[in-house]
Amino acid sequence: MRPYTVFTEMLCLFSLLCLLPTAIADLGPFYMDPWYQRDRYGEYPHQFYNTDGGLMAPRPNIITPPKAGAVSPERYIFLNPRGTLVRDPVDKGLSPIILDARDLSLVWMGPWWGAAYPFMMQEFKGKKYLTFWAGDQMDNGYGRGNYYMLDETYNIAYNLTNVGLSVRGDFHEFQLTRNGTFLCTSYEPITADFSGEHPDRKENWILDSIFQEIDVETNDLIFEWRASSIFKLADSFVYPGEEGQTDGSNPDQAFDFYHINSVTKDDLGNYLVSGRHTHSLSYIDHNTGKVLWNIGGKRNTFKDVTKGAAKNFAWQHHARWVPGRPGVLTLFDNGATDTETTEPRSRGMRIKVDPIGGTVALEKEFLSQWDITSSSQGSLQTLSNGNSLVGYGSNPVWTEFSESGEILWDVQFGMIGPKELKTANVMSYRVYKFDWVGRPTTRPTIVRAADNMVWMSWNGATEIAQWIMLTSEDTKILRNWTQVTANVTRQGFETSWILPPDSNIRYIRAIPVDASYNILGASSTIDMETAKHYKIKGDVSISKYVPQKQKGKGNNPGEQVDDDDGEAAQKSPDGGAIEWPMDGANSDGTLSDENDDGGLSDSSSDFPNDGPAPDPDAQDPEHDYEEDHSNEPPPSPPPPALMEGPLEPASATSRLSWGIAGAMSLGLPWVVVGSAVVVMAHL
Repeated sequence: MRPYTVFTEMLCLFSLLCLLPTAIADLGPFYMDPWYQRDRYGEYPHQFYNTDGGLMAPRPNIITPPKAGAVSPERYIFLNPRGTLVRDPVDKGLSPIILDARDLSLVWMGPWWGAAYPFMMQEFKGKKYLTFWAGDQMDNGYGRGNYYMLDETYNIAYNLTNVGLSVRGDFHEFQLTRNGTFLCTSYEPITADFSGEHPDRKENWILDSIFQEIDVETNDLIFEWRASSIFKLADSFVYPGEEGQTDGSNPDQAFDFYHINSVTKDDLGNYLVSGRHTHSLSYIDHNTGKVLWNIGGKRNTFKDVTKGAAKNFAWQHHARWVPGRPGVLTLFDNGATDTETTEPRSRGMRIKVDPIGGTVALEKEFLSQWDITSSSQGSLQTLSNGNSLVGYGSNPVWTEFSESGEILWDVQFGMIGPKELKTANVMSYRVYKFDWVGRPTTRPTIVRAADNMVWMSWNGATEIAQWIMLTSEDTKILRNWTQVTANVTRQGFETSWILPPDSNIRYIRAIPVDASYNILGASSTIDMETAKHYKIKGDVSISKYVPQKQKGKGNNPGEQVDDDDGEAAQKSPDGGAIEWPMDGANSDGTLSDENDDGGLSDSSSDFPNDGPAPDPDAQDPEHDYEEDHSNEPPPSPPPPALMEGPLEPASATSRLSWGIAGAMSLGLPWVVVGSAVVVMAHL
């Protein structure tokens, strides 16, 4: 960067503050930015959205770019940012979040759920669901709440509870099984014998760690196990009343001697359970509830043939069997608590278990290039191609490793905490990577950005490839192919469109379509003069814009070719002609949009494919539209922070073109445009 005067710097600041809010929708992630970890952008760099006021999504920093052809193909990252800098309800940042793994843009947030974890995708009876716990998190590190399964529309399909306990379910585990059941954890205070720890007390209390297997459909209890039935206080590595621990004097101070934090079921029907405070993994018989073997802790039953490297984990999380590899398991080894450090760093571990030979061996450990120690939380997911995705719990980082331990992709979504603190102000209980298809029943959102610009988004819609823009100078009723003005490629969660120069467009409606031009939904119509929204009744038809599949005609994407009847047909962006009708549309190639809730109905089109285009003004306005208050622009979020910086250093040419385009989109005088050009040339 060349030296420049204070005046130039102030002019730069003024120009960018004018241009940024109206020229940029998604801000995008940072890219190998060393200043991210140096607090230049704050401890939790994030962004707000113009179309969905209040959503606060992270702006990650890509530390190591994904290695082409080596990272797993799963398309979405699932996480639940939380911590002192992720608050609710003021900022609406405390939420389960789905990010697109390709560009780390937001796909879905559900801030109404608050702290929801472990947030992931699971399958039940051949169908995919979003699953998580939501409820009240207690001060001592456990929860009281319910378990939820959301279908592809993001509506509740199942609302599940634990069974027969005096407390509601805990957040540490919610795992579906192949048997139509789910596993969940609970923390229940019970009286216990402290064996002389406090002989003066009449009564002592422990927080018993419980897991249950429950039928999803009937809520029948299939199996229950309690840590107190096997483990004793002497097995724990924490003690009543020590720093960070309750003293067991009453139910509210019940002593958490075991701290269950994961459970999974194998093909034999037995259970693998993780006890954080006993440093142990236990294999539980599904008939008797007895422990068949233990790895680690004071009850370890194995010889470690890798000189103790396989069983020296401590304060661990998220034990799982590796799919397709019998006897191999993974876990996240924290190696620390807030008050104690037993290992030099946190790590992912893959362990080979030989119950017959009585041995365990460390196959591989997965180490962060940041030498991270996380005092709590954490995960390790084995991906579809054998890679391992490690989430660092109380530090905001996820890393994808190859089977051999090579770092293939490394991302932070907040500042990593100081080594000595072992935690950060932003964290995620676990991090996952899955495929997912979301089809929300809400209406796509469109808002006015300026006199000549709009923003569009649709929270949760995964299949949007483009937005078809219907416009008019004089009618609100936009639902016909003759009103198509442009198609705009999706730009992330939020897409912007600048109106054509010197146009007199007043009314705009956005129609999201997938890669094959299948209509996915329809926004309300926005009045660019008043910013009011109108719900349009009747079907949307763009079948003349995207007509019958043609054979061997036309050379360039988007050009017009004649069909066999001499009518025009538009080619798809990939060069192939479009086949009609489109999947999910009506048989005549239309999409109905007349439900009050913005959903799609099955009624036939007012604008059939054959025949001349109707005159929109001939429609009765009293019956074809109504004012839509549900889609009015939300309160203006804070503008994108100037100091957050671009994705990567931009060339002088791109800076100039960006400045000119932004200034012209506002209709600024040429003197201001010229000033912006001068300023950006000095950057």
